[in-house]
Amino acid sequence: GYIPTTYLAKNNDVVFLADENHIYPYFVNSKLPAIAFISEKFDFPEWRRGNFLARFIITQKGELVGIRVEESTNSKYNNKLVEAIKKTEGMWLPAEFDGGKVTSEVVMEFKMDFPTYQ
Repeated sequence: GYIPTTYLAKNNDVVFLADENHIYPYFVNSKLPAIAFISEKFDFPEWRRGNFLARFIITQKGELVGIRVEESTNSKYNNKLVEAIKKTEGMWLPAEFDGGKVTSEVVMEFKMDFPTYQ
């Protein structure tokens, strides 16, 4: 069987590392997946290139907490990425494991590049 990766948070909650194949919170938006929604809200100039790695927690109640940018090629845009992620507040259903709702940590990579025209 599947054995999830977990850790104990400072508040003693068990946090599951999100895994798209097994444990992942559900983003409630009929038009866009979470990464596309956040990228659309991220005020990053289209003429720039950059890579960002962000982590955040979706609690077992569906709350969005603990947003942080772990890696960034342009730190002056880190706060803008955090603000874009905050715009997903209230749009998450918690991940489930073994029949119950769990707190999970999501890692998302944003590869911002020049637009391509065809």
